[in-house]
Amino acid sequence: MRALRFRVDGRALAVDLGLVREVCPLVRLKPAPGGPAWLAGLLDYHGQLLPAVDASHLLGGAGVPQAVGARMILMHGADTTGTDAAWASFALRVSAVEGVAEVDRGASWAPADGLPDMPFLGGVMQGPGEGVLLFDPAGLAKAHPRLLHGPAILGLAQADTDDG
Repeated sequence: MRALRFRVDGRALAVDLGLVREVCPLVRLKPAPGGPAWLAGLLDYHGQLLPAVDASHLLGGAGVPQAVGARMILMHGADTTGTDAAWASFALRVSAVEGVAEVDRGASWAPADGLPDMPFLGGVMQGPGEGVLLFDPAGLAKAHPRLLHGPAILGLAQADTDDG
């Protein structure tokens, strides 16, 4: 699998490159009053508001600092729990992006019952010199559907997948 490698609080993570729309620098976000700590705000993406998720807060940290090298990864993930697949589009705020790499999902370790407090982590893969956590946007979308399901502007539109 081709994956985008990135860092959050010193941890190495990767996400399937097919779920990434683009990578951009940190930008000023619109506030999201009353949201959870991991919801950093709302990103105005070509006139559409996207939730901006702080990956550090998701992993129990204090938040990604506004620093040189910090990035926003615009991504989408399918929630296939229902009969109609819903697409969640959001921005993930990370400490740094390292680049594209080939990762072997077949060689990953994933707990049999998953990680109940972190449904957005899909397992651990061996990277060069360290383990790499696999980030699963669909897992995050399933855990927080009301916050992350909105206009499917980054991925396939539902009409694109219909036969009729």
